[in-house]
Amino acid sequence: VDGEAQYFPMPQIGYVHRLKDSPLAVGFGLYAQGGMGVDFQGLQTGMGTTDELTSQVSFMRFNPLVSYKVNENFSLGGTLMVGYSMCEFSVYPDTPGGMDVTGLKSFGFAGRVGAQYKVNQMVRLGATYTSESTIKLEDGTAKLNFGSMKVDYDAALEDFTWPQEFEAGIAVTPAKGFTVAADVKWINWAAAIDQPKL
Repeated sequence: VDGEAQYFPMPQIGYVHRLKDSPLAVGFGLYAQGGMGVDFQGLQTGMGTTDELTSQVSFMRFNPLVSYKVNENFSLGGTLMVGYSMCEFSVYPDTPGGMDVTGLKSFGFAGRVGAQYKVNQMVRLGATYTSESTIKLEDGTAKLNFGSMKVDYDAALEDFTWPQEFEAGIAVTPAKGFTVAADVKWINWAAAIDQPKL
């Protein structure tokens, strides 16, 4: 079955200000941490109906931050991250025994620390670690299809965790105004979601 293409706009904004005559800098970031989902239409069910399977999860984060310049070559930083997640999904909503879940949302919290080291005028190294964020999605509605009628129930989704992450990168500036950068990120999805309970 072909899935419908989905688009996930991921806006971001940030600001950092170094305090005058101080090794400290403060700032904030507001950005979409991630988005994912599926949209399968026109599925033939075991009940002889044609129906759909859909899901969508989005996660926004706001993080006030502070960094400290230890010396000319080494800086440390940290932030408390406040996340807001939304989720909805449907499993054969127009077929008896199916459901349509909407309005699930939750706040979650995590921490992030990072460091940057200036090897020389050309090369900089950096790394960050982000802790996992436990999310209990609540205040949703589950519309269950009983064939002759559809009934709304309060819905919550437990055992859903936004995973811990580790990222490391390198930036090389071979000439003024020209930088080449690369990084690698590990996201521990394997330990984030086991068997969510609705």
